[in-house]
Amino acid sequence: MSNYSLPLFMQVKENAVQDLNKNLSLYMPKLIHTKTLILTTDGLLQTLEKKVVVLLKQLLDFEIITVQESSFDFAVDVAKKVAMNNISLIIGLGGGTALDTAKYAAFVANVAYIAIPTTLSNDGVASPVSVLFAENGRKHSFTSKIPDGLLIDTDIVFDAPRLLMKAGVGDTISNYTALYDWKLGCEENSDRPNDFAYMLSESIERELGLDVETTPDLGAGSVCMSSIQSNEIDGYVDYTGTLYVNILKNPASSDVEQVYQDSVKG
Repeated sequence: MSNYSLPLFMQVKENAVQDLNKNLSLYMPKLIHTKTLILTTDGLLQTLEKKVVVLLKQLLDFEIITVQESSFDFAVDVAKKVAMNNISLIIGLGGGTALDTAKYAAFVANVAYIAIPTTLSNDGVASPVSVLFAENGRKHSFTSKIPDGLLIDTDIVFDAPRLLMKAGVGDTISNYTALYDWKLGCEENSDRPNDFAYMLSESIERELGLDVETTPDLGAGSVCMSSIQSNEIDGYVDYTGTLYVNILKNPASSDVEQVYQDSVKG
């Protein structure tokens, strides 16, 4: 049973792009020799020429599309192209324009998605939301998917404008303060925060840099599981024994270690 939609891999280091095939071999081996679509923005291939050469040498069959504007219609057109041409992997290379388009197209086409950001100005590189232009030229937030893999090449992001780096620091701080806002709201309204959910949210934000929205008291475990299966939520906190009996439909057992191992396996 998988309760959380998290990336299969995330690397933050120098020359991270050179490890694309290594990560595919470890975590997504079926995608190594499949068709790949790369979405990027105008001029970026030339600016990052050396990195792009390293990236493309690891791909056998690929196509590159330049995203002029991150619009809903364009993202859907990309998804159609992916579906009709048996493309199994989308790679987003760039900032918000390329990444939001890539992850929404991957979400619609139901294919794997790897993000290679060129800036860390906000948590959009890993969030399950795509901000795209829709009707009347207005931006709208669409449910999307988080990346299946993240390659954060520090050689690339450290060259981003300093203003964007400052924006990323501000965005990270805002995620932490949101947790304190939640606790304060509970105190003011005589409610009690779910300590397990709070610690899980804090851990995910600290270790993975993902923006976590925590909603307490959603209902019984069966309701939460239905919400996970319909992609309305990514996970919920429950007792191991409850999962073992009520969700996995196993008979009650006094063997604590076996209950735990079976629950982990799902």
